[in-house]
This record gives sequence, structure tokens and C-alpha cells, in this order.
Amino acid sequence: MRTTTIGLAAALALTLTACSDTSDDADLPQETTVPAESDEPTSEAPETDAGASPDRSIDIRGHEFAVTLEEALEKSRAETGEGIIHSVGMDWWLDGTAGAWVWEVDTIANGEEWELDIDATSGEIRQTERSATDDEEKALDFEAIIDYEVAMASAQASGRVTGWDLEWDDGRMVYSIEFEDDIDVTVDATTGDVIEVDE
Repeated sequence: MRTTTIGLAAALALTLTACSDTSDDADLPQETTVPAESDEPTSEAPETDAGASPDRSIDIRGHEFAVTLEEALEKSRAETGEGIIHSVGMDWWLDGTAGAWVWEVDTIANGEEWELDIDATSGEIRQTERSATDDEEKALDFEAIIDYEVAMASAQASGRVTGWDLEWDDGRMVYSIEFEDDIDVTVDATTGDVIEVDE
């Protein structure tokens, strides 16, 4: 009788120990979820910083934008359809207090003139101007010209570059490079030669 009682007591003690271990294990998953939740804000912060648009005071010469000119041209073609791209450039776009660096792409397609401003950071079309036209423009030949970065370096003017355009002028393709202090330098888009400096 005494042996049976001792055996039952031992079995009961083991059962209680097992139950208390199970309740401790049940608490562990709840403890591991707390650090995971606290990590979420730090993982989202870099995305906000990466998406920030550069401000107007930057020198666009040498600045690498998230959206390339080639990507902006593709975006423009998707919007306008195939047409004649006769002018491209970069400038600061402003709407009230909101501003952004934009690729400006001018296209004639199906009897209409399209002027698109495409955000150089997000790829968003910031502004579209569209009107009927019977103008005949010559398409830019992107295979025959120097890169716009080369054109800005060729301009050899001091100060910050605040914008540029590429278009046909007097039978040749030219870059118009705008510097701060109202200095404009015209560069031959095929040779890189400086044609004119307007101060």
C-alpha cells in the first residue's frame, strides 16, 4: 500500500512538472514576436530616404537620376505612340510648392504636339500639354550625338548647371546648357564644339 502511494505521488509530480514546462514553452512564441514587430520601422525608413527627390540647388552635371533619359523616352512613347521626338531636356518643374527635376520630351504624333514632363526620380508624368499641329519637325538622331554629360563638360563654363535642352537649330542638333547666373552655352551635339556663349 505504501509503495502504491509513493508511486502515485511520483507520477503526479512528473505530470505537474510536464504541465509547467508546456506552459513555459507556450510563452516562448509570444516573446519572439516582439522583436520582429519592433524591427519594422527601421526596415521602412531607407525606402523613404531612397525615394526622396533631389532639391533644386543641386548641380545636375554629374548627378545620376533614378530615371534615365532612355527610360523617360520609353515612357513618352508609351503615352504618345510612335512619333517624332524633336526636343528633349531637363529642367526644374514647379507646381505651387511641389517641385521636381523632370525630363522634358516634345513629340509630334498623329497631328498632335505632345509636351511631357517626366519626373526624373519616380518616372511619374508630372504634366502633359497636348495640342493639334501641322508643324513639320525633324526627329532627333540619338545615335549621331554626344551624350548630354559630355556636352555639359564641353561647355566649360563655371558654376552650377541648372538645365539643358537638345533640339535642331539652323540645320544641326545643338545642346543649350543653362548655368546659374544666366549663362547659356550652345554646344554642337555631334562634335561637342562650343558654338556660342551668352552671358
